[in-house]
Amino acid sequence: MPSSPLHFVLRGLSVSQIQKCIPKQGKKSAKAVVVQSNNPAGETDASNNVSMIDNLFNSLRDLARKGHLLKAFETFSLIKLHASSANHDVILHSISSLLYSCTNLKSLPQGKQIHAHTISLGFENHLVLVPKLVTFYSSFSLLADAHIITVNSNIVNPLPWNLLISSYVNNGLHGEALSAYREMVHKGVRPDDFTYPSVLKACGEKLDLDFGREVHKSINAAYGHRWNLYVHNSLVSMYGKFGELDTAHRLVCRQEILKGHSSCFLR
Repeated sequence: MPSSPLHFVLRGLSVSQIQKCIPKQGKKSAKAVVVQSNNPAGETDASNNVSMIDNLFNSLRDLARKGHLLKAFETFSLIKLHASSANHDVILHSISSLLYSCTNLKSLPQGKQIHAHTISLGFENHLVLVPKLVTFYSSFSLLADAHIITVNSNIVNPLPWNLLISSYVNNGLHGEALSAYREMVHKGVRPDDFTYPSVLKACGEKLDLDFGREVHKSINAAYGHRWNLYVHNSLVSMYGKFGELDTAHRLVCRQEILKGHSSCFLR
């Protein structure tokens, strides 16, 4: 890992502290990240530059996959140096590759460093990177940081919220999972097939029957006659936790009837 001052400053800092470390002039918009090329040599040089950037990106991705973070970060610096308006997506996907590698290698300082780069480049709320950042911080059980990233992103896609809620549940923080779900819904983000199983599990583990029934009503309103195996099984499991065996039985029978097994006895 390059021994830059930023690397040492970021060690041990939270997300909010990292954000404060980025100078205002460094917080560029995503459009400002790219460097316009005024090379008079024409289209040939532009084509060569794009080819070089593609080669650098392929090299970075390969280095990151093999765990060679130092060389991967050096390659990223070259990509940023030569980036143009035609290939700024390469910067985005380079950051994505580096975050994925830092998560797999459990490299917290390096991951925080690439997060700081993400902020300075104006990509911290990008749909491609927010889930990667949430996964990165969650992998270190830094769920407060993952929560900040999710909330501040204002992304209507449920994926970051699903990752956050699932991480809370996996860490036994069921109350926090339910609070995150409430916040998600309040922000107008629509839950999906991956949201409900985690939320229902949190309800069951917390023995919050009232909230579980509220979520069940939301599922019925959202799904109508549509049926999802994982959501349905999660409902059965939740009611089983509550000791609501009649309700669980009715759900199982409904599942069997939908499968065409009409012999199931409804109580």
